[in-house]
Amino acid sequence: MLAGLSVTAALRAATSVAAEACGLPDRKGGIHAGHDADLLIVHGDPTRDITTLRNPLATYLAGQLQ
Repeated sequence: MLAGLSVTAALRAATSVAAEACGLPDRKGGIHAGHDADLLIVHGDPTRDITTLRNPLATYLAGQLQ
């Protein structure tokens, strides 16, 4: 649990739920064909170990490796 949320709920709060709350277009906050691709690549499964987010392997902004 993170601040009373499950790990999955916390990840959604930081991604798709945040995009919706900010009024961003439907292309934000999810991984789907035709959507903007902002991705954080990590080793492992962050739903099982949230600390994997501390050491990203790669970051993509609008589909471009940063």
